[in-house]
Amino acid sequence: YPEGLERTPRPFAIVKANKIMVDTCDWLICYVRHGASNSRNILEYAQRREQKGLIKIRNIYEEMDANK
Repeated sequence: YPEGLERTPRPFAIVKANKIMVDTCDWLICYVRHGASNSRNILEYAQRREQKGLIKIRNIYEEMDANK
């Protein structure tokens, strides 16, 4: 776990760790297809950061879906 999350309950720690990852990386490569999932929430969070020029995103699912 990232520092500071040791005492956070596991379900919340995963969500927080994912946000920390998005906040500290330059690229996000993901496969998100479900509209109602935490993965979708993290992707939307990353997309807001992408609009600010802070991260680049590649959602492989969307690319595969477009090629059908």
